[in-house]
Order: sequence, then C-alpha cells, then structure tokens
Amino acid sequence: SSFGIASQNNGNNLFYNKNITVYGSGGRGIHTTFGEKFYSNTIASYVTGSVVYFDNGAHDTQVYNNKILSYGSSSGYGIQITAPGTNNSVHDNLIITNGTSSYGVFVGGSAAKNNLVYSNNLTTYGTSAYGVLVNGGAFNNTIYNNNVTTYGQSAHANYLSNSFNNTFYNNIIGAYNSTGAYAVFISQSNYSSFYGNNFFSLSGGIMIDNSGEGFGPLVYTTLTNDT
Repeated sequence: SSFGIASQNNGNNLFYNKNITVYGSGGRGIHTTFGEKFYSNTIASYVTGSVVYFDNGAHDTQVYNNKILSYGSSSGYGIQITAPGTNNSVHDNLIITNGTSSYGVFVGGSAAKNNLVYSNNLTTYGTSAYGVLVNGGAFNNTIYNNNVTTYGQSAHANYLSNSFNNTFYNNIIGAYNSTGAYAVFISQSNYSSFYGNNFFSLSGGIMIDNSGEGFGPLVYTTLTNDT
C-alpha cells in the first residue's frame, strides 16, 4: 500500500501547500487520526481506496480548501470518515472522484457522529457514483451548503442509509445517472431532516425506502422547502 501522509496517533499537526500524488495497488493520500489540520493541498490518488481517510477514532480534525482527486480503477473515496470519528469538519474542498464505485464523501459506522461536511464542491463519476453517503449507524452529522453532482449508470447523489438524527440542508444536488438513481435516497433512517435543498435528477428526485433490516420504519424524517 502507498501513503502520501500517514499520521497516526499524532495530534495537532498542520499540513498545507503540499502536492501529494499516490500510485500503487492500494493506499491513501492522507491517513489521519486526531486534532490535525489539512488545508490548501492538492492530493491525487491513482489507487483503490480513500484520498483522505479518517482512521477509527479520528476526532477534531479539519480538512479544508484542498483539491482532492481520486482516480482509482475500482472503489475510490474522496473523503472517508469511519466510526467512531467525531467532531471532524470537511469544508471548502474541491472533490472529484472517478472509479467503478465512486464516493465523494463517506461517513459511516455506528459511532460516526457530530461531523460537519459543508461548502464543498463534489463531482463523482463511475458505474456507481455517490456524492455524499451516510450509513451504518452514523448519527448527528450535518451536511450543508454543498454542491453535489454525480454522473454514472446508477447510484445516488445523497444517500442516507441505516442512520439517524442527520441533517442535510441548503445543498445543490444533481444526479445525472442514467438508471436507478435519485438525487436523495433515504433508507431505514430515523429522525433525519432535509430542508432548503435544490434537487435535479434524470431518473428520480427523492426516494424513501423502508424495506429490509436496520433501524426499522423511517419515522420523523422531514423533507421541506425542496424543489
């Protein structure tokens, strides 16, 4: 595996104005844990994996004003926050991902909470292309003021699955996928809010799906002021 910057269990570091490119069979551009700041960097990855990876337990780390580029041949993540990642912020980044399965920002896991994702410009390309994906029990995360665009055969620009108490507002969301894709797809997720968003999709605007296992029926999810 290849790494641009691997900072594990080292807090309060500052990384800026770096040009990082990662090649190989797998790896990450940045691997971070806690209390760090990454800004004004250009980070490009040509491997399967995450360009910026918040390791298990990462907290109070800021990633902002970066160019984050993923060109992995299969699964590629622009930014991945895993459980129990807490109190991290991702904002004002340009994020472009291109791969078979392509994710702009992924927040997942049963204790991934209180993270902020805002004012990013995200574009994803791929057979399956997701803009922002929040799943696996993540809760109390806020996604707002992002411009999210997806291009691909299937997938969803904003996907909320098996999660609760998450908030999406004032996002511009465009899904240019050919089949089976929605600007917003909500599945088995409770007490979440969507408001003030602007949606566009070639195949479907909003899908609320209660099927399968997880947290049970979707209740008290609000969808307001959306077009």
